Amino acid sequence: MEPVAHTPARNATVTSTDAKNRLNALLADVERTGESVTITNHGRPVARLVPFRPVPRRFGQLPHL
Repeated sequence: MEPVAHTPARNATVTSTDAKNRLNALLADVERTGESVTITNHGRPVARLVPFRPVPRRFGQLPHL
């Protein structure tokens, strides 16, 4: 298991086991820092946890289209 700092740095990676055990902390860190975290399985990247950034609506744009 590779050591992971409490606050994810740019291009931080965590194993799937660590992500499962620390999901709430990872979500809070991603939200607070705005940095993504790569989740690996057996050493290969399989997912990325990224901050949600809503797309601003432009004037006149219809909702739900």
